[in-house]
Amino acid sequence: MPFVVVATVFFLLIRCSFACTATRPTPMPMPQVCNECVANAIDLTFDENGRKQFEMPLVTGTAADGCTTLTFVCINTLPNPADAVIIWNNGNAGTHFDLGQTTVRRTLKCNNNRQWILSADGVNSPITRAECFVGTLDEP
Repeated sequence: MPFVVVATVFFLLIRCSFACTATRPTPMPMPQVCNECVANAIDLTFDENGRKQFEMPLVTGTAADGCTTLTFVCINTLPNPADAVIIWNNGNAGTHFDLGQTTVRRTLKCNNNRQWILSADGVNSPITRAECFVGTLDEP
């Protein structure tokens, strides 16, 4: 009889301890909004006369982490073209060009604040304005 009582108490303790074990809630994934940026959030600037002397296609894509990307391609379409340059935020976020090239391309990535981010030289800059600057070579 004492064995039966001890076994019953032991069984109840084990059952109660399993039922009372603390558990951690399963963490919910953070909502990802880095795929919600819109291309027209960036002001595209033309020359001072409003003329379009270049082509600047915008190519959307998706990064490996699922965030939206936006590639700017600045193409100099002038006769006897010189370098093409992309100027970011009126020059406050830098410029990009490939020396001797009439086409330059750079890719921005959308972040979770729904901002387009330029990553260059170890700096991440939110971009709100992009300008394609082109020129011509002087005739010899």
